[in-house]
Amino acid sequence: MTFFVDPDAPPARIDNIDDIKIGNRIHKDFGDIEELAGDIEQNGLINPPVVTPDLVLIAGERRLRALKHLGWTWSRCG
Repeated sequence: MTFFVDPDAPPARIDNIDDIKIGNRIHKDFGDIEELAGDIEQNGLINPPVVTPDLVLIAGERRLRALKHLGWTWSRCG
């Protein structure tokens, strides 16, 4: 499966991050989610999670977990 992304297109907005589907992932150790959440809270979400048009997560599970930890219900996604 190949996805082409227009680098000039604005990121999509996902209104409910709980709708993002997480399949089998390679990484099982997510590190310090609270530390990442604190960084996102202080500096904003610099690199949003990347999802397919069907809302399947491609990259950014740690970021997604940090957003949920912060209580965010929506996110912009690449």
